[in-house]
Amino acid sequence: MEFLHDLRWIFTVVGILLVVAAIFEGGLDIKGFKIPKLQKGARVLSAVAGLGFIALGMIPGTLSLPEPDANLRITINTPGAYDRLPETFTVSGTIHGRPPAGHSLWLVMEDDDGDHYGIKPFTPDASGSWSEGVQVSSTWQGREAVILVVRVEGNPPLERLMEERDTRNVLQLNLNVEILTRREVFIKGS
Repeated sequence: MEFLHDLRWIFTVVGILLVVAAIFEGGLDIKGFKIPKLQKGARVLSAVAGLGFIALGMIPGTLSLPEPDANLRITINTPGAYDRLPETFTVSGTIHGRPPAGHSLWLVMEDDDGDHYGIKPFTPDASGSWSEGVQVSSTWQGREAVILVVRVEGNPPLERLMEERDTRNVLQLNLNVEILTRREVFIKGS
């Protein structure tokens, strides 16, 4: 929000300078900063643009960044915490609220080494319920795992969602990816 505050301040100052230039017909020389004489049409344009910049800078709500839905809550209903799961299982849950426009929800698995494996994006139905099938390889047998639901800006391909770091697949947890919920489970195998 600091950036937004600075931007509002800049718009206000630029607007004031444009209005001052219109009032004094230009021809100002302030410490080497020279504004040439302005004709009537240029003065009117300067005044209108200046008032527009002042409005953008001072009227609340004219400059704003999109806020994520603070009421967005995701719950994993099944499997239960620390359930022992086969290699193929279903993850289901509910969502309360909606992700902001332009965001997608992804189901991601994290193994006990901290590697992340993107499963797929998903969309809840109209009632907020969702369910996705998951299949992991036999290398997951006998291992702990974490099911993650993440919100991602846009709908990027899986390879952009992950990055390889020291031979590990890691979610790019930055401004574009947010973990919404997690569930620890144990993969027992078939």
